[in-house]
Amino acid sequence: AQAGAQEIVVKDSHGPATNILLDKLDGRAQLISGWGMNHSMVEGLDETFDALLLVGYHAMARTPTGALSHTMTGYVHGVAINGQPVGESGIAALYAGAYGVPLVFASGDAALTAEIKALIPGVQTVTVKNSLSRQGSMMKSVEQTRREIESEVFRALSAEKFPEPYQPQPIEMEYTTQTPEAAQLCSYIPTVERVDALRVRFPATDGVAASNLFYVIRTICGTFQ
Repeated sequence: AQAGAQEIVVKDSHGPATNILLDKLDGRAQLISGWGMNHSMVEGLDETFDALLLVGYHAMARTPTGALSHTMTGYVHGVAINGQPVGESGIAALYAGAYGVPLVFASGDAALTAEIKALIPGVQTVTVKNSLSRQGSMMKSVEQTRREIESEVFRALSAEKFPEPYQPQPIEMEYTTQTPEAAQLCSYIPTVERVDALRVRFPATDGVAASNLFYVIRTICGTFQ
């Protein structure tokens, strides 16, 4: 708000998505709690928004030293867009980009901030910890983390020019399933092609279409846990 934002919407995107206490939230913000059927982690985003900020995101699945690295769930073993591996932050940026909304800020561990900088040139980031392994990290203090996030969010929203929205064209998304059976079943979806034992790929007209089919495939794969 200090940078001039007129409306702030917070999407709770961890676990059951009921973690944020409404009575503790800044009075200038609105909260979306629980999971929706459109785009779970940035539910409610559309062309009326000016910027997307991702706070507390994980590095992508199979990142060796990413703190609890994963992409959405444990049964997403990998996602790539036009051959570039991405995590949940990249999928959120792709969805936002379909509406012309740029990703301007992200925070997470060092693996996450390196990942998103490689995808979105010019994005502001804050590294809140350095992972020693997938299970252990060297953490900054809460006070320092809050100061850095506040400072970099202000810098991001006050910039003369935001990063370009993430709008790759054409779009080809590749998904690595956890079992050959899951890959086979996904390949029965029109436009979805099986690449090998575990991978499938499909084209999409824009980030919304890509994200929607991603969630269909992810749901199918969830039946093979």
